[in-house]
Amino acid sequence: MDEIETLGAKKLELLEHISALPVREIGAFKHFRARLFRNHTLTQSAMEGMQKAIQRTKDVAYVSAGLNTYGANGKKQHLAVKGSGVLSRRS
Repeated sequence: MDEIETLGAKKLELLEHISALPVREIGAFKHFRARLFRNHTLTQSAMEGMQKAIQRTKDVAYVSAGLNTYGANGKKQHLAVKGSGVLSRRS
């Protein structure tokens, strides 16, 4: 994922460089520039999706490990959850 972020930063530098070119030279890059912007948007969305999926997986693992709560004495306690070992598709 770090490599994708590095490539994204390089791509933005390139876009800034292209945008700074004289008007007579930018014409050749218009189509290429539009593709780069679209690619950047899609890559950003994919990265956000991957981060959300990773967080969701962590959440499922945390919940499946048991329930953390407080007892009558006010101290934290961990209640193990026994399940079937099968995830439901309803979530």
